[in-house]
Amino acid sequence: YNEYKSYLRMWINVRTFCGEKTSRLDGLSKLTKVGELRDIVYKSLDVLPEQQKLFYRGKLMVDHHTLFDYGVSINDTIQLMVSADEKKSKLNEPQDAETRKPYDPSLEVDCEGLYEIGEEVDVFDRETNGWFESFVKRIYTTQVEGKEKMYYEVRLDGYEEGDNMHVLPNEIRPRASYMYDVSELKPKLKCMVNFNFECEEERGYWYDAVLINVKKDKNGVQVTARITLGGDSIPTEVKLAFVEDIFRIEKRTKKSSNVVKGVAKRKSAPRCKACLDDVKVRCKFCSCSVCGKKENSDQVLICDECDKCYHLYCLKPKLTTVPDDEFWYCSGCKRDTTTIVQAGESLRNTKASSKSSRDWGKGMACQGRSKVCTIVPQNHVGPIPGVPVGSLWRFRLQVSEAGVHRPPVGGIHGRESEGAYSIVLSGGYEDDKDNGEEFYYTGSGGRDLSGNKRTAGQSSDQKLTKMNLALAKCCAAPVDKTNGAEAKDWKKGRAIRVVRSCKMAKHSKYAPAEGIRYDGIYKVVKYWPQKGQSGFLVWRYFLRRDDSSPAPWTKEGKENSLKLGLKVVYPDGYLNSNSNGNKNNKENISNFKRKRDDTDVLQSSKKHSKETDKELLRLINLDKMNKKLWQPITDNLHDVHSRALDAFTCVCCTELVCNPVTTPCQHNICKDCLRRSFKAEVYACPICRKGLSKDYDLSVNEALQNVLIAVFPGYNVGR
Repeated sequence: YNEYKSYLRMWINVRTFCGEKTSRLDGLSKLTKVGELRDIVYKSLDVLPEQQKLFYRGKLMVDHHTLFDYGVSINDTIQLMVSADEKKSKLNEPQDAETRKPYDPSLEVDCEGLYEIGEEVDVFDRETNGWFESFVKRIYTTQVEGKEKMYYEVRLDGYEEGDNMHVLPNEIRPRASYMYDVSELKPKLKCMVNFNFECEEERGYWYDAVLINVKKDKNGVQVTARITLGGDSIPTEVKLAFVEDIFRIEKRTKKSSNVVKGVAKRKSAPRCKACLDDVKVRCKFCSCSVCGKKENSDQVLICDECDKCYHLYCLKPKLTTVPDDEFWYCSGCKRDTTTIVQAGESLRNTKASSKSSRDWGKGMACQGRSKVCTIVPQNHVGPIPGVPVGSLWRFRLQVSEAGVHRPPVGGIHGRESEGAYSIVLSGGYEDDKDNGEEFYYTGSGGRDLSGNKRTAGQSSDQKLTKMNLALAKCCAAPVDKTNGAEAKDWKKGRAIRVVRSCKMAKHSKYAPAEGIRYDGIYKVVKYWPQKGQSGFLVWRYFLRRDDSSPAPWTKEGKENSLKLGLKVVYPDGYLNSNSNGNKNNKENISNFKRKRDDTDVLQSSKKHSKETDKELLRLINLDKMNKKLWQPITDNLHDVHSRALDAFTCVCCTELVCNPVTTPCQHNICKDCLRRSFKAEVYACPICRKGLSKDYDLSVNEALQNVLIAVFPGYNVGR
């Protein structure tokens, strides 16, 4: 064992969490136990083993395990957290009811201290490490572990009688009353400051701090401080937002006859962010969840599950007295105990019936994607090859699988750094207005979707971030996050795929009667912030259609849909599974059908498909340069989309060739791709590397371009 252990020698690095100290430990092996490692760390970094907390890849290492058990390899780094010693750590434990109050109330004896009863003081809270305004209620001594200790019983301002705290003399001091003037601020000044660690711009708790730097510039006074959180915690350097509210730390070493009373209350973080602790404002977050009134606190019940408050007289049915039960639950959290099967009991018949008349979408509401569009990348701009304008799908999930609009729920698909790729018009916002060729669109956000909700009413202002910013970047104008912008030449904007849902039919005559339809390419003309119908700020966008294919609701668009044989696409096996169901399912399917009879559509589509094939063959025969490539495709025109995509994909951009240049070696490359290659002084075919002259004519094969547009209508618009 010893020979094998000495054979596997290696070294590792141990670094403290703050990064101040790093030590390389040599002579270790993978069989070294964590307990042995602690002794080596003690010799190297002078940290006692009982104060060491070792972490490797987020895991706390335990003594009886080896380095091999954690997968530690040569030259890996283990993080070291130094904990306080046992005596000091007890002083820094969270203060709950047991640790803050003496053990035996019968041993309490009233006494006198440095502070008088009723005097206004500041009290240190161990949970938040902040100082809170309070006043003394009682002073007493008691026996704790055989020693007599003095305690102050205090009540925080704004709290009820039952929330009194019991603190030691070193956790109490006179109420801070002197506010420093800005001219008095200087480095190394010990003071009390207000700071919020979650949001630096909002009010928070009051902490002891030492000023580090004080700068005066055109924006005002910039103050940096080092906040001390108490105990052995590492001070935190922060930038103060409220430099006008910095107080002097008051001290008292002997009893004074001047009792501090009537000190103005300091500004602190509100307990309720919804109403900002305004007594006159109704709030369902900090008061009754039904009426929102802040009255009759003695008649308020708090749910033990969701912590919401209810007046006894606001409940249904009303209550006259507080229930005697140990726990109380509101109607939304209460469970039906009759349906719970206890140990040893048999199954019970539930009250709920298994039959339901609701149409749950035949399981599509919770269905996952079975296909992924690989024809183009996720950030593809412009039309999807093989998806003509007017394509219809029954469910939103199918639109995602086709790659037209990838998010199965979100209304905007894009990236904040690049821009938007597609949007959905579904009537989800009351400010939307659809005029067909152009429409007004409302951005996303400003809604509380907690509780797994798909949608909700507007509850806050929208911001020009994330998807809203992505959509704004599609406008051919510089981004203005304050006032919005309008493009001088809107056609130079980024192409956006637009999909309309049948849910929009109640608001717009341009929406499809069933399913979701792809309506072509639109571009952002302008965007601006505006107060919406809900009373909150929303970002609005004005988009206009820029597509060579006719719109599906026009006469030309309807003829084009019949010519291409476009109809609603259902998921595989969807119609068959419903046809085998009950009469209700059959009736539902009949409701899904269009006004035209299916037989008429099939006959007309077959008639037009034959005409389309003839026209397509005519165009293919005009492309003499790619005769060999077209020959196997013309044998089976039913699979023309996938075969043409395989045969005419540009090797440079990995997309369907746009403005194709056919080289002498019978390869087809996008004109822009070949131009970039020539610009890089690479004068050769990107596929076979056959040499091309510097003055090679980059003329577009118009015959091939016309065929591809016929097979993939409008694919070149966004290119």
